[in-house]
Amino acid sequence: MSPFLICSLLSPLLPIVVGFRTRSSVLWWYCLTAFSFDITGTLLKRVFLVNHLVVGNIFLAVEFLFLSFIFKRAVFGKRSLLFFVWLAVVVAVYAFMSVRTFQTFNLTSASIFYFVYVVYVLLGFLYILRMSEVILLERSWFFWVCVAFGLYSSGDFLLFLFRNYIVEKNSDLMSKLWNYLFLTSNILKNLLLGIAIYWHVKPRHEPR
Repeated sequence: MSPFLICSLLSPLLPIVVGFRTRSSVLWWYCLTAFSFDITGTLLKRVFLVNHLVVGNIFLAVEFLFLSFIFKRAVFGKRSLLFFVWLAVVVAVYAFMSVRTFQTFNLTSASIFYFVYVVYVLLGFLYILRMSEVILLERSWFFWVCVAFGLYSSGDFLLFLFRNYIVEKNSDLMSKLWNYLFLTSNILKNLLLGIAIYWHVKPRHEPR
């Protein structure tokens, strides 16, 4: 494995270690789950030499559930019923779309999910702007979450959306984009989530 890939795989350890003593937040469990799925997929691909793409497809749904709970207050407010209906509908549609393509990575669903995350992030920033109390953004865990997933989801959304087109035109370019853009965004996301979890121990200004 390349050093860059190893850095990407191990980058979730930063927020995991930072938040280990207060590991009750959805955000911390998201980082632990993402790390577990990344390691599992890598072992299946490089050690056991079996199809690892199923793991990626499962993680798409799992990641959607985690991010929906993280952004719940900012996106849905106190409308819990609407929130759970949204989760049920999206997961059901995703399962239906993936029945025949579960052995290959579902690029269409991935691009849709990441577009949804971009919307989540925009609504998250709007939530911060609408807060009546003046806050220090650098001490707001939710602000760092929005920055982390904003950078992560916007870049990967375009990568997933145009992957097949780029592969047809220039497969070497796609390989470089995948190795550098995707891995870089993953590393940056986890570094920023480390900051978010650091400030998460101070519960002021966080949407619950």
